[in-house]
Amino acid sequence: MKRFVLHFLLGALAMLAFYEGVQHLGYEEEEANWEEAAFVTGYTHQRLREALAAEPAPEDALELESILGVSVVPITEEAYQRQRSSSALVSRQDGIELAVSVDEDEDWSVLAALPASPVSVDAVALFVEHDQAAGPSHLLSVLALLLGIVALGFGLIWSPARQLRQLAGTARALRDGRLQARAEVPRGGLVEPVARALNEMAERIQQVVEWQELVPQTVAHELRTPLARVRFVVERVAEAEAPGDREAALESLDGELTELEDLVSSVLAMVRADHGVRAEPVDLFEVVDEALDAFTSAPSGPALNIERVGLQHAAPLARIERAAVVRVFHNLLSNAGAHARQRVRVVAVVEADSLVIAVEDDGAGLPEDQHQLILEPFVRLDNSEERAGAGLGLTLVKRIVEAHGRSVAVGRSELGGLRVETRWPLARESGPGPEG
Repeated sequence: MKRFVLHFLLGALAMLAFYEGVQHLGYEEEEANWEEAAFVTGYTHQRLREALAAEPAPEDALELESILGVSVVPITEEAYQRQRSSSALVSRQDGIELAVSVDEDEDWSVLAALPASPVSVDAVALFVEHDQAAGPSHLLSVLALLLGIVALGFGLIWSPARQLRQLAGTARALRDGRLQARAEVPRGGLVEPVARALNEMAERIQQVVEWQELVPQTVAHELRTPLARVRFVVERVAEAEAPGDREAALESLDGELTELEDLVSSVLAMVRADHGVRAEPVDLFEVVDEALDAFTSAPSGPALNIERVGLQHAAPLARIERAAVVRVFHNLLSNAGAHARQRVRVVAVVEADSLVIAVEDDGAGLPEDQHQLILEPFVRLDNSEERAGAGLGLTLVKRIVEAHGRSVAVGRSELGGLRVETRWPLARESGPGPEG
C-alpha cells in the first residue's frame, strides 16, 4: 500500500511538471509570439487608461512613471513618427495610440502617443510586473490541482484498501481453523468478485472438512451392524443341515452383502461428487426415462402407478455427468417407491436456465421441520423397525446435484407424500459447467 501511494504521488508530480512545461513552452520560442504581442499591447492600453483616469491626472512623464511603476521616457513627435512607421504593431484605443516593436534581443519596445506628448514605456518591466502579480494565483491553482489529485487518489484507494484488509483478516481466520469466517461483500467495486470467491471457497472448505470429519466415524459405525449380521448369517450357513435352511441362510447373506455393497458404493459416489463432476451435454429426459424403465421392471417391490408429467416433450440438453445422474434418479425412485402407497409421479419443467425434475409419492410424508433432515447423511426418519438402507440415498442426491451447481428442494407433494425437486444446468448456458 505504501509503495502504491508513493508511485501515485510521483506520477501526479510528473503530470504537473509536464503540464507546467507545456504551459511555458511558448516562452522558449525563438521567434516573436504575436499572441503575446497583442496581450502586451492590450495590457499596456489598460494600464495607461487607468493611469490617465487617476485623480489628479498625471501632467508629465514623471508623474505617469510614478503611477505605472515602470520607466516612462518622453520623446519627440518626430521620434515617435519615425519608430511608428517601422513598428510591427500599431493599436489605437480611447484616444491612446501605441506603436509596438521588437528589437534583436526580442525585448518589447512600446511607444505611446498620449494627449500631452509621446512617451516610451518600459513594456518589458510592465509585463514582468503582470507575471509577478499573476504568479501567486497560478501557484495556488497548481497547488489546488495537486491537492485535488492527492485527495482523489486517497478517495479511490481508501475503500478498496479497507476491504482488502478485511479479506486478509478473513483469510487468516480460515488459516487458523475458524472455518465459519466469511468476508463482507461490498456492493460493486474491484473487491466484490474477490470477496464472493473467497466466501465460496470458505464454504466449500468448511463442507469438505465437516464431511471428512463425519464420514470416517459414521461409516465405521454404520459398517459394524451389517458386518455383524453377515457374521451371524455365515454362522447360520455353517450350522444349517437341511438344504432349505441353508438356502434361506444364503439368501439372507446375499441381502446383507447387497446392503453392505450399497453403503460402500454410496460413500464412494459421494467422495467422487466432492471432487466435482465431468459434465457434458446429455438428454436428461432420456436418462429419467431409462431410470423409470429400470424401476418399473424391477421384480421386487409393490405394484405402483407410475405417472410421467412433462417428459414426453423434447427439451434442451442438460450439462451433466450421466453416470452420476443415473444414480440420482435411481435413489429418488427407490425412496419414493419405498414410501408410496399406490402412486409415484415424475414431473419435468423447463425453466430459463435449468431443467427441473421432481419425484413425488402418495405416502405418509414427513413433518415440514424434517424435510431438510432427510438430506443429511445416515439419517432415517421412517418409523418402521425394518432398516431401510444406510441413510445415504438422498444425501448422495444432494451432493451430486450441488456438484452440478444447482440445488435440491424437499416439500410436500400434492399426492400427500414427499416431493423431492432437483435442478440441472442447461447445456446452452454461457461458460463451462462444473468439472472435476
